[in-house]
Amino acid sequence: MGGFPTLQRAGLREMDLATLRPEEVVLNTKEPYIDVCERTVDGYEFIPKWYQERHVNIDSELAALLKKLKSACRIELVFGTKSGRRNLHLLRECKRIAVRAGLSPTRFKLHRFRANFATHCLRQGPDLETLREQMGHRDTESLRAYVNALKGEERAAKVAKVWACEGADQILGESQGIRSVRENISRVAGMNTTVLITGETGTGKELVARAIFAIAFE
Repeated sequence: MGGFPTLQRAGLREMDLATLRPEEVVLNTKEPYIDVCERTVDGYEFIPKWYQERHVNIDSELAALLKKLKSACRIELVFGTKSGRRNLHLLRECKRIAVRAGLSPTRFKLHRFRANFATHCLRQGPDLETLREQMGHRDTESLRAYVNALKGEERAAKVAKVWACEGADQILGESQGIRSVRENISRVAGMNTTVLITGETGTGKELVARAIFAIAFE
C-alpha cells in the first residue's frame, strides 16, 4: 500500500489520490511530479478543489515507490480496488493499520497527512506561494492554520528546551499550578506585549522571566 506514504509526502487530498491514474504520475523527467487535473474515472468526474489543477513535485524516494506501483498497475487507477474502482475506504484502512500497530485509531485522520506535509515543508523554508501552488490552495491566507500550528510546535519545543537548561531544574513539580505556569510562559512568549510577573520573594519570578526571554528571543 503506497497510498498513505503518497498522502504524507505529496500533500494530496483524498480524492486527488483516489482518482489518480498511472499516466498522471510523471517520472521520466528531471523533476518528477503528480499531475492533479480534471479526470473521469469509474464514472466519476473529478475536478480539483477550487479548480486548482497543478503539478505536485515529489521527492526521489516517493518517485521510486510510485514507479514500482505503476509498473505493477493493471487497472485504471494507481490506488484503486482490485476490481479497478475508486478506493473510498482509505480512512478505514488507516484506522485498521493503526489498531494492528497498537495505536489508537482515533488519532488518525486523512487530513492529518496533508497537515503534516504542510508543516514539514514550512520547516524547510519554502515561501507560502510555493506551498500554495504545491497543495492547491486558493490563496496563501488559507495556509494560516498550518503556519499557526507550526508556531505552536516551535514554542512548545522552546519551552521544553528552557526547562532542560541549567538552572531550570530548580522549578520542580507536576502540580496543576506548575503546569499552568509553563503553559502561560509558552503563551505569552509568542506575544508582542509587556508581561508583569508577580509573586512573593523566592517564588521564582526571575526564573520565569528568563524562560520567557529565552523562548521569545532564542
